[in-house]
Amino acid sequence: MSTRTDDPEIAEIRRSEVKKLALLGLTRREIEGRLAWFPKRQEPIDQDKPADLTFHELLPIAEGHWRQLNRRSYDTFMGRCMKRLDEFFGSKMLTAMTSADVTDYQKYRKSSVKPSTINREVSVLRRAFNIAKLKKLVQTNPVQGVDFFPESKGRVRYLELPEAKKLLDNCVDWLKPMATILLHTGVRVSELLGLTWGQVDFGRNVLILEHTKNDEVREVPMTQIVLTILKEKWHKQLSDALVFHTRTGTQYSYDNFRRAFHQAREDAGIKNLRIHDLRHSFASHFLMSGNDLYTLGQLLGHQDPKTTARYTHLAAGYKQVAIRTFEQHMTVVQPEEQEEQEDSHTRFLHGRAENGVESEKESHV
Repeated sequence: MSTRTDDPEIAEIRRSEVKKLALLGLTRREIEGRLAWFPKRQEPIDQDKPADLTFHELLPIAEGHWRQLNRRSYDTFMGRCMKRLDEFFGSKMLTAMTSADVTDYQKYRKSSVKPSTINREVSVLRRAFNIAKLKKLVQTNPVQGVDFFPESKGRVRYLELPEAKKLLDNCVDWLKPMATILLHTGVRVSELLGLTWGQVDFGRNVLILEHTKNDEVREVPMTQIVLTILKEKWHKQLSDALVFHTRTGTQYSYDNFRRAFHQAREDAGIKNLRIHDLRHSFASHFLMSGNDLYTLGQLLGHQDPKTTARYTHLAAGYKQVAIRTFEQHMTVVQPEEQEEQEDSHTRFLHGRAENGVESEKESHV
């Protein structure tokens, strides 16, 4: 297929696009139709209009915008999504992207990842184009009108207590206290990686999470085990110092954490376990110890009760634990002893019988 143009740079970009579309199984005619927007040469820039950018050139603009909003999730989630999107859309001009291109991306990713992952990536793409519209780089958002894949209900995989201990026993030294805290508090990995000593309140025994997924400050009580771990690390450090950091004092990256976790999981022989399942494990055992869904939602920072409701089936089997606790609390609120109850009941029956006899005698008279 010819990619000849008057400009070698444009020809190279076109060749890259042809390869991507060919991998999708499009015919020659379909590919030509998709690439009809390609110019023959680069037009001179009109100083009165913003330059037409490629998707790759949008990346630093979007990143800067998200970081201004204190979105620390960029490094652990959005950044990874943008990297995937850039691999596919990188050389494409923003103003030339259409809904058909987004659909092509969905087809391209479908063979390698789950529908839910594709939906998250396309959601990030939509947000990136909303920023482009805000900066007046484009007039429309190509994600608008694109159908998202239906998703199954999120799974709840949690560690049984022996599994959890086995996992911790196989963690490297720097990972072990972090994994323990995740299991005992249910905080997100991103919240723990960025935790500073100024967010640890030993007086009230709580962690004060300031940079959360929904940008709301959340307080999480510490168990005795968490307190012990943190007090052993505490050496009157500066309040802005990271609680967990590398030897050079820098923050552990999510990739470093992920690699160490996967190694511990493999060494422990545990199957089908993700990092986020440590959070599920906290939630599951919190309910199985007799606690309620509302409190769990507050601890996890869920804004929508439906998110917490995924754990309902775990709470149902442990209602007996809760009722036993309630029963102990209500021990003083009970009727008199059984024997006394029987005596009073017998006296009542005898009384009715005597009255009946007297009434019968009077009727005969």
